[in-house]
Amino acid sequence: HYRSAIEINPQIGDAHLGLADVLVRTYDIQNAKAPAERAAGMMPDNAQAQYLVGRVYELSQQFDQALEAYG
Repeated sequence: HYRSAIEINPQIGDAHLGLADVLVRTYDIQNAKAPAERAAGMMPDNAQAQYLVGRVYELSQQFDQALEAYG
């Protein structure tokens, strides 16, 4: 459903966030990175988006970026 929403309107930050969340929960970290980064960029004041992008970096062992994202 999230992919369909993104296809219809790629400016929906919540759709990118939802997709990234599902991908992280299923440990598809490589594919979670792009939507997590998009969500965080589109919604810089959204704590969940910032946490999720940090989590993606952490699981990718990109610890410096994770710390920065976690703020």
